[in-house]
Amino acid sequence: MRSLALWADTEFYLGTAQGPRRWDAFWATVRATRRRYALICVAAGIVVGGGVGWFAANVATRPFRNLVPVLLGYGSALAVGWLWGRLLATTIAPLLLRNGQRLARVGYVIAQTLVLGASSFVPVGSVAWAVVAGLLVAVPWWISAAQESRRPVPPYPPEWTRFDSG
Repeated sequence: MRSLALWADTEFYLGTAQGPRRWDAFWATVRATRRRYALICVAAGIVVGGGVGWFAANVATRPFRNLVPVLLGYGSALAVGWLWGRLLATTIAPLLLRNGQRLARVGYVIAQTLVLGASSFVPVGSVAWAVVAGLLVAVPWWISAAQESRRPVPPYPPEWTRFDSG
């Protein structure tokens, strides 16, 4: 709600002498929120990638022997994807009035599902597979961080710079 109030405050001053300053303040808040989101995504990629990499190399390589943990691993992809959506809904989406990064979230769920499925064809405890699996699962997180941190900030519209002093 704070973000909507911030935008409403900014919108009220557009086209006035205060407009450019309010515009810059709003987009500074957006940039700071994007940086926080990108840092969270980088850290989550490392943590989730490392966890899934270890899980794929040590547990998912024997799917019939470890049936319950493997099924929970498949379910965790959906749970983490949902949590990622909640993270977006509370950080970036309200500020920009959009709920982006859907492709990265779906890519993560697909990557984790494929990694766990392919793990049954890998020898138990393979370090190389743990690294590859971890990287495959972490890449969608890192792509999302890169996309959000590189998104441009629009300049103050030039047609609003002619102030009407009354």
